[in-house]
Amino acid sequence: MGKLLAVGDLKALLARLLGMARMEEVLMKSGLQAAVNTPYLDGASFDQFRPAMWRTLREDYPTKIDPKSLKGEEVGDTVNPATYLHRQLKRWKLETGRNPEGDELMTTLFRTSIVEAMPTPVQQSVQSIVDPLQFAYQQNRGVDSDSASPGPIPSGHIKVLHQTGVCRLL
Repeated sequence: MGKLLAVGDLKALLARLLGMARMEEVLMKSGLQAAVNTPYLDGASFDQFRPAMWRTLREDYPTKIDPKSLKGEEVGDTVNPATYLHRQLKRWKLETGRNPEGDELMTTLFRTSIVEAMPTPVQQSVQSIVDPLQFAYQQNRGVDSDSASPGPIPSGHIKVLHQTGVCRLL
């Protein structure tokens, strides 16, 4: 038994997991047409086909994101806010395989998890900020923007938000 994967090993695994028809589709899509319905490439090393196969599998079976599992632990009083934010950003990139700042949905989910991890007074202050999109949305709904905002953010909280770069994300 060898220590390197062969194309035949992957074919057996895919056939078992996905079924023959789906395995053939995946092989065709990843450029392994010569391996479909023949043992021709079964002994060949899988290494040269790996990038195309992984790309195909990632496209066909994207990572399912569970927002509950991405919720970060609360920010403690002794934790450096910038370090916490960078650690959460790194964790999100690792777990989702995507940049939280890359698309609107991921940015919103990331922002929400960061705000929920903040102490309650900071949460309330951050949530009181009305960004331009929310302002336009509230105007279209007939909501008075002055009544939607409970007041200014305390200066200590502004300092924390600017130090961590949260303002850029919020």
